[in-house]
Amino acid sequence: MTVLTLCQFQDDGLVERHDVDIDTTRYLAISHIWAKAEWRDDIPNIPWKVLASPHKAAFLADEFKQLVGREFFWMDILCVDQAVPDERIRVVRHIPNIYRGAAKTIVIREPGGFAKCCADAMTADGNTWMNGARENFQRHMRTSHYFHPLAEPWFDRLWVLQEAVLSDTIQFTICGHVEHEDFDVEDDLWGYATRFKQLTDHLQATAYSWISYGVDQDGSDQEYNEFVHAFLHNGVVTRKTADVDRHRRRSGIAEIDVHLNSMRQTTKARDFILAIFPQFGWYVPPENVRTMAFGQLWLDLCRQASQAGYAFLAHVTRGMVSDSPSADASRLATDNVPTPQVLGDFVSMLGSPAGQQTFHWGLKVSDVTIDERRPAEVSDLLRIIRESMNFNQKSWFFASRGSLNLYGSYPRTVPSPTLLSHVSSDRPVSTWTRDEDGGELDEEKEAVKALNAMWLGLFEENAAMGGDWNYYSQWLSMRCSTSYADRLLRLAALISCGFGMSAYEWSTTVFIPVIVTVKSCTILGLLSRGYYEAQAALTEVEDNSEAQAPTDTNQEDDDLVVIMQELTTEDGAQGNEAEMEASFFCAQRGMDYIGQDMVLVEPGTNKIIGILPDFVDHVRSPEEFADRYLELCEYPQTRLLVDVFARMDTIFLE
Repeated sequence: MTVLTLCQFQDDGLVERHDVDIDTTRYLAISHIWAKAEWRDDIPNIPWKVLASPHKAAFLADEFKQLVGREFFWMDILCVDQAVPDERIRVVRHIPNIYRGAAKTIVIREPGGFAKCCADAMTADGNTWMNGARENFQRHMRTSHYFHPLAEPWFDRLWVLQEAVLSDTIQFTICGHVEHEDFDVEDDLWGYATRFKQLTDHLQATAYSWISYGVDQDGSDQEYNEFVHAFLHNGVVTRKTADVDRHRRRSGIAEIDVHLNSMRQTTKARDFILAIFPQFGWYVPPENVRTMAFGQLWLDLCRQASQAGYAFLAHVTRGMVSDSPSADASRLATDNVPTPQVLGDFVSMLGSPAGQQTFHWGLKVSDVTIDERRPAEVSDLLRIIRESMNFNQKSWFFASRGSLNLYGSYPRTVPSPTLLSHVSSDRPVSTWTRDEDGGELDEEKEAVKALNAMWLGLFEENAAMGGDWNYYSQWLSMRCSTSYADRLLRLAALISCGFGMSAYEWSTTVFIPVIVTVKSCTILGLLSRGYYEAQAALTEVEDNSEAQAPTDTNQEDDDLVVIMQELTTEDGAQGNEAEMEASFFCAQRGMDYIGQDMVLVEPGTNKIIGILPDFVDHVRSPEEFADRYLELCEYPQTRLLVDVFARMDTIFLE
C-alpha cells in the first residue's frame, strides 16, 4: 500500500486533495517544468497558494480541467506543499512508482518551442524520422525561422525526462503561446546553426530513452515516428510493452549513458542522483540528503551501487585528487569530484560497470612520457589538440553535441572576417577585453567556442566552418595570449579525458594538463596536481641540497612549473624537454568495456596519478581495436586480441 495525496476536480469546479492508495487507484500523472514560478493565490479553481508561472496559472485556470476531467491526478505543485522542503524530499522516493503506475502521463510543454509549421514540415512528404524528417526540419528552420530561434524548455530540465521515461502512455500538450523574437544571426552564424541540430538531437534522445527503457533494443523506425508525431502534434503515444518487464531491478548505469551529450539541468546538483537512481530499485536516498554536499551524495551512490552488485568505475579516483597510501586505495571513489551543471556532465562521471568486485588491474598497455609544459608556439599547441581530438573522437563528438554548444561555435574574441581589416595587426588577444556591444568577454567561454569551432571545422566535414577555423587558427597563431593558450590546453585536456565543461574550475585545484607521448602518438592527459607538486618539491630538495635558496611560502603554482622545467630536464638546463615517466594502464572489466577508463599510474607503486582519454570506444571494429592496440602497446597480450575478436565476431554474427 502506497498512500499519497492526489487531487481531483469536484462538481463545483474546485480542486480538492485526497489521500489515496496509488497501488489500487486509477489516476493521471502530470509532468511539467516550473519555469519562472512564483507564489500566487489568484487561480480561481484552486483554493490554496500555488507556486506557478503566469503561463501555468492561466493553463490551470482555463484548460486543465478539460484534460483531466474527474480523474484523480498527481501534480507536484498541487499535491505537495512546496513551501516545506522536507515534504518535497520525502516524496522523491515515490516518484518512480507514481509515473509507472499512472494510467497516463500528461506532459505539459512550455510555449516557444516547436510550432505547428515545424511539425508539418517534418512529415510533409511522408518521410520517417530516420529517413528524411530530421533534414526536413533543419531545412524548414533555415527558411522559416532564420531570425526567430526556437526554444523547447522541456528539453532543458532533468526531472521531466525521468517522468516521461517511466510512463507507458504519454499525452503531450502546450500551455500558452508566445511570439518569437528576432535574433541577430550575424552575431554567431554557426552557433545559431547548431541549435537546429540541438533541438533534433534532444528530441531523438528523448524518444530513444522512452522507447528503449528497460529493454536491450534501440527501437524501430515506426516507434520513433509515433513518439515524434505525438510530441510535435500534441498527441498520445503508448509504449509497446510486449510482456517485457521494463521496471525490473537493474543497474541503470549503461542506460543513462545515452545522455552523455544531454544539457538538461536541475536546480540542485543532488537531483542528478535523486531524479535518476531511485527508479532502479537498489538506491535509497539517505535520510540526511538535504544536508549532504554533492560529493558526499556521490560517494554514497558509489557505495550503494557496490553493495547491490552494480558497482561501476568512478571516473575520478582518490589517487587522482590526493595522496593515497597504496595502489588499491588510489583506485577507490572519492568525494572530491566536480559538481555537474548538466546531465551529460554527470553521466561522464560514471565509468564502466565493474560488477560486485573492483576492476581487474593487470593490463599494462605502455610506458609513457609526460611533459607538463605548454608548447611555446600556438601552432604546436593546436596541432597537439587536433591529435588528441583524433585519438578520442567519441568524447569530442558528444561534447560538441552537448556542453560545448551551450557556448556556441563562433569565438567573439576574434572579429568576423569582414571586420579583420579594421583591427590593428599588432593587437593581441589579451587586449580584446570587450565585445562589439561593449560587454566584457569571458575568456574561458571564448576558448570553449574556439575548441568547438576547431572540432566542427576539422572533423564534422563542414566546409564553411573549416574555412572559418583555418582563418581563425592562423590569427591565433600570431596573436594568442598566454592565458588564452593555457585555457585552450586545459579545456582540451578535460574534454579529451571525458570531463564536461562544469569541471573546469574544479580541475584547476586537482589536475595539471599534460602532453602524453605513447610511442609515436601524442595525446592530452591530466596529472594529479598533488603528485606533480610533490615530485617538484622532492626534485628541488635533491638538486639543491648543497646550496638551497630560501623557500618562499607564498610561492604561486606557476613557480612550481618553472621548478619542474628547471629540475626535470635530462641535462639540467632550463628550456630543454621536461619529462616524467608514468605507466599507461587499462582498467578493464569484461570485453564490452576494454580500452576504456584509462589511467596513469606511478612506476613501481602502481598508484593512480592521472587520467587519459579512452583507449578505444564502443564503435570500433575488431580490426581497428587491434591496430591501435598493436600500435601503442609495449606489452601486447595475444590472448587479449583473440578474446576481443571472438567477442566482437559473436556480436556481429548476432
